[in-house]
Amino acid sequence: MIPFGRQRADTRNSQDGHLNPALAPEHQALELRVNDKGLVKVVAVMPEAVQAQSRSQPYRLTLNSDGQAHPVLNVLALFTLVVGIAAFALGLVVQTHLAATILGMIGFGVGLAAQLNSATREERIVLVTGIIAAFVGMALGIGHGGFA
Repeated sequence: MIPFGRQRADTRNSQDGHLNPALAPEHQALELRVNDKGLVKVVAVMPEAVQAQSRSQPYRLTLNSDGQAHPVLNVLALFTLVVGIAAFALGLVVQTHLAATILGMIGFGVGLAAQLNSATREERIVLVTGIIAAFVGMALGIGHGGFA
């Protein structure tokens, strides 16, 4: 894109219509590539944008990806996940409809409250997984008899 008030230099050869880097210094970072279907594509060459990521530390499973500790939110996220999985498992059994309904309601409520305060993406992933499991367990429990 050319800024306003600036004259565009002639960047094409008159013979073949290809870019001429000698005529346009601003286009020297461009490269023409032809794919197997014969289509020509102009690609920006930016070697400074691609750097190999080196891992100085081994990968650690953590919910605190922002570098700050959130112990209460981490406990609530794991509680929601465990209660949600338990509510889902109990909701699959018809005789345990009361426990599935109660655990589902608790997991769903705690999960929604913790979701409002969650700080990192990892916490939100665990919370939403637990909320969904708790909701499905609660629904199965209600469908099998609820509080009756």
